[in-house]
Amino acid sequence: MLRKILDAHGGALPERCEAVFANTGRERSETLDFIAAMTAHWAVPITWLEFDYRPDREGRGAKYRARVVSRETASLDGGPFTALLDAGTWLPSITRRICTAELKVEAIDRYL
Repeated sequence: MLRKILDAHGGALPERCEAVFANTGRERSETLDFIAAMTAHWAVPITWLEFDYRPDREGRGAKYRARVVSRETASLDGGPFTALLDAGTWLPSITRRICTAELKVEAIDRYL
C-alpha cells in the first residue's frame, strides 16, 4: 500500500501524510527487516510506534501512549503486549480483538 501511495504521488508521501508502523513486540523479524528496508530502498521515513502504558502517580488511572521506537530499540519480546495485559481490564479473545485495536489502531491514533 505504501508503494502505491508513493507511486501515485511522484515517489514521495503527500503533504500531511506520515508512514507509521505499530510494533506489537511479537512481529516476525522478517517483518521488522522489511519495514526497515522500505525506509532504505524507497527513501521514505517510517515512524515506528509501540503501545505504552503508564499508571499515573496516584494509581488512579492509566495513561495509554504511543512510544516512538526504532528498528534497534523495538521490542522483540512482546513488551507492548505485556504492557497491554498489565494495563488491565481486558484479556484478548477471539470475539474481542483488543490486541489489534490497542496495539495497532489506537497506538497510531494516539501518536497522530
